[in-house]
Amino acid sequence: MAFVKGENIQDLTAGGRIFIALKVFPTIKTESVASAVFDFQGDVDWVLLKATLEDFPKDAESIQVTLNVPTQTLVKAYFDEINLTVK
Repeated sequence: MAFVKGENIQDLTAGGRIFIALKVFPTIKTESVASAVFDFQGDVDWVLLKATLEDFPKDAESIQVTLNVPTQTLVKAYFDEINLTVK
């Protein structure tokens, strides 16, 4: 999960959104993916985004977390309190 704040968000495409993504790579060649989308325009104060992976692979070798702003989205974006939690 992560908190996201945006100033003057302008999507110059149809569907370019700020998002966080989580990928888990197990020993076999498949991957598990979870993501959460920040779907706002203009100015937005802090919003909590959560990406949940329900079936975490027992043979996971690595985890990749990305904070994404598409190339044709104009924004001053802030990310804070990025946390990974295992239940």
